[in-house]
Amino acid sequence: MNSIDEFSIRTNGGDAERRLEALYRTGKADLIHGSGSDMFEALKVLRAANPQQYKPAAGVTYPRSPFGQRLLQIAQLIKAGVGLEVAFADVGGWDTHVNQGAAQGQLANRLRDFGDSIAALVAGGASFALQALLIARWAIPGARADHIDQRYLLQGTLARVTDDAPADGTGTLVYALDGHEYTLPVRSMDGTALSAGMDVVIDRVEDGVAYAESWALVEQRL
Repeated sequence: MNSIDEFSIRTNGGDAERRLEALYRTGKADLIHGSGSDMFEALKVLRAANPQQYKPAAGVTYPRSPFGQRLLQIAQLIKAGVGLEVAFADVGGWDTHVNQGAAQGQLANRLRDFGDSIAALVAGGASFALQALLIARWAIPGARADHIDQRYLLQGTLARVTDDAPADGTGTLVYALDGHEYTLPVRSMDGTALSAGMDVVIDRVEDGVAYAESWALVEQRL
């Protein structure tokens, strides 16, 4: 598989995919049955999230090289919130020998492609999403990783309180995503006060209100 859109069931049309899925759903509960069921579940998750709708931030261009496009698709999966925890992107061509060259040689071109691809990943906002993912998985108790839940799409996102949230009350926070800033009403997860200027981490958003925790507390669990 070379791209996200190739992750599919190849059939001749009709209801072949539905019938194939039914075989795994009703068949013997063995290792193959379980793997098949997981595959169809992964297909449903990807189709629902539609990772390819996520575009790089304005002015960011990923190299058209295989490595650059692999990082683009990893960024799309991260930003789609499908629960990605590990990703692998291979880049070859390092065994240059006498073809290493100078500033425009094979090694220099490979390093340039590698650097430009990493720079695009960072500038494109995926690094912020990845940071949020890592915070959520490592430091937030009960973080959701097994399914897509709209309430937790911003889980792990760093934000700053702009208007005080009194104990058991509501204030305002601001967070950045893809080069843009957004505001949300905010309440503390444990009912304590959140002061303006405080750095916080969003746990979830319910009914348009972000529930957040002090970054200082989250940092202690990292």
